[in-house]
Amino acid sequence: MILLKIRLFFSSDIHGSEICFKKFINAGKFYKANILILGGDITGKAIIPIVKHENGSFTIKYLGKIFNPSSEEELNKIAGEIRNSGYYIYLCSLKEKEDLENDVDKRDKLFS
Repeated sequence: MILLKIRLFFSSDIHGSEICFKKFINAGKFYKANILILGGDITGKAIIPIVKHENGSFTIKYLGKIFNPSSEEELNKIAGEIRNSGYYIYLCSLKEKEDLENDVDKRDKLFS
C-alpha cells in the first residue's frame, strides 16, 4: 500500500482584495501545501471610478472622501489601497462616470 501525504490550503471570502489574493497564492509555498482551494466570495464589492479630467488631473471619491492625486505616484498609491480593500478601480471621463451613475444596465455590464 502506498500512502500519499497531501497538504491542502483552503481560504475564502477575499472579496476582490488583491493583497489577500497574493497572500493566498504565496500560502502554498509557506505552508508547503500541494493543493490550494479558493472558496466563495472572491469577487470585489464595488467599482470606484477614477475620473481623468481633460486637463490631466484626477478625482477619486473613496470612503466618503475626495482625493485629487497630484502625481502618478500618489495616484498609484490610492489605486492600490482601493484594490487591496476589495474594490475595483475604473479609469473614466467625468461624462462616462455620470452615464454609469444614471444607467443601471451600463453599470451592471461593467461590473460583470
